Amino acid sequence: MTREHRAPSDLVERPFDRRRVVTPSPAQNLDLSELSDLAPELAATFASIASDIALVIDRDGIVCNVSFGGTPITPAGGDWIGRAWVDTVTGETRNKIEMLLEEVRSTGVSRRREVNHTSEAGTDIPMAYAAIRLGEDGPVVAAGRDLRAIAAIQKRFIETQQEMERGYWKHRQFESRYRMLFQVATDAVIVVDALTMEVVEANEAALGMFQWSAKDAPGQAAGTGIDAAFRPAFDELLTLARSTGKPAEIRARLARDRRAIDVSATPFRSERTLLLLVRARTAEVRNQESATQNAMAAFLERTDEAVVITDSAGRIKLANRAFLALCALREEAEVQGRTLVETLGESAGTLPAILSRARHSGIAQAHELVLSPGAHSRLALEVSAVLIAEGDQECIGLTIRKGRSAFSLDAGLAEELCDFADRLNVVSPDRALPAILEAVSQKVEAHLIASCLARLSGNRDAAALELGLTRSDLEARIRRCVLGEGSTDAWGLSATSWN
Repeated sequence: MTREHRAPSDLVERPFDRRRVVTPSPAQNLDLSELSDLAPELAATFASIASDIALVIDRDGIVCNVSFGGTPITPAGGDWIGRAWVDTVTGETRNKIEMLLEEVRSTGVSRRREVNHTSEAGTDIPMAYAAIRLGEDGPVVAAGRDLRAIAAIQKRFIETQQEMERGYWKHRQFESRYRMLFQVATDAVIVVDALTMEVVEANEAALGMFQWSAKDAPGQAAGTGIDAAFRPAFDELLTLARSTGKPAEIRARLARDRRAIDVSATPFRSERTLLLLVRARTAEVRNQESATQNAMAAFLERTDEAVVITDSAGRIKLANRAFLALCALREEAEVQGRTLVETLGESAGTLPAILSRARHSGIAQAHELVLSPGAHSRLALEVSAVLIAEGDQECIGLTIRKGRSAFSLDAGLAEELCDFADRLNVVSPDRALPAILEAVSQKVEAHLIASCLARLSGNRDAAALELGLTRSDLEARIRRCVLGEGSTDAWGLSATSWN
């Protein structure tokens, strides 16, 4: 083909494209032996323009030259000359240096590897190295980047992530804690014989929900009280829990007032009998629980009922403030891990029997428990317990209601009261009997409140619970009993002693 017949593009001379970059592949094994004598100068150049440090390594892995790009990454860097490169890094990253040197010997160029240098300060220095070999038998130039800034960012990121996870799990524990306490305090619970599907026992909440009496509940068909339209689904729920051995839950409706309820059934074995623990809660209770955990917590801290969760051995796991007040304690951590018997100081063997009954029968309700916190007082309580069976974990939830406080007066105190009444009658012979009895009653009230507070180290919540009063009622009685600031009553109690 002649010049006149060439395509126009072939007639134009193309300029050199300076944007073209040729990247040699490590597999090409470029011969850079001519640069081996300039290895220190090349290392210094790499360090000044592209890295924080550059090393010259001989064929035996010994450091021959160290060049820094700016501030030395470690004052001891100059002491590396004459040492094996692998000896300058931590034990767990020595193998990375060995692999890097092996790779650069075989291919001429190594991949980037991250190692940690030891330092006199005791803090490891993270570095990332890549290396190139100058000729077949020439030295190796390794350029390194200081990763401490990146490591600090990564550490901060991990710490932030861990902090977020701790906050998340703290919230979950808060939620789980109050949900379990809330259920013990509010749920209707029925124990059902898995063979006959008849009610064995029901707690007070269940008796109220299904309008049963404590006497009539045992022997009732488990579905009694469930709307007829939901009865098949309820029966299937019990059958499924019995056959699979796993808990199940449905939505149903009450026959009496057609309120929606959530019903769950959990199987558990009592000696040789398979029982079903059936829990029911109305939509109002469910909404109260799901609306906000703070409302649930407020309910539990506001209620006068002491609520406590123990493991199957009776060791306390969770408790609300009313229970802490009953024990004259302030922090939940003070009772966690302790046995319920030890915490309440009950020695008659009633509590172990209640726990045992709940563990084997599902429910133990309305048992009277009498404590003796003082020499002249008895505190009567009503205790109910229910088994909480969730898979392999078994807990026992107890609600403790205030009973009446019965105080027995010894002969000396009774005689002292009689003397006080006689003195009143002498001072005012015409005083009517009701007035004398009122004055004696006020002094007895002051004495009992003062002695109770003294015994409980001034804990007014515990004193109110022991005396069968609310906190506000106790405060009002204290104000009424005190004669005034700096004065004393007939029992020698000053106004400041009530604070």
